Amino acid sequence: MGCVKRKSESKLIGKHILVVEDYPHLGGLLIKLLEKYVYTSYAHSGKQALREIRQKPPDIVLLDLCLPDMSGLEVARKLRNDQQPNPFRFWQ
Repeated sequence: MGCVKRKSESKLIGKHILVVEDYPHLGGLLIKLLEKYVYTSYAHSGKQALREIRQKPPDIVLLDLCLPDMSGLEVARKLRNDQQPNPFRFWQ
């Protein structure tokens, strides 16, 4: 039986996803799973994620809630409150 491509998978093609995860093995696994669809980058802390996002805003951020330097919610709040126009849509 062949693998059936889902309609939602085609929406990922060509997108830039930032994976924010402090466990390197889990972050690497996520990047490996996504690499056939998208351009991925990786950050291991909240501060690094904020720098990456401000330098080159991704289309999607996969954000760990428990990071070593700040919570993922704090990262999301900082992005939402950023003075620059915010290209991100947040789900609540």
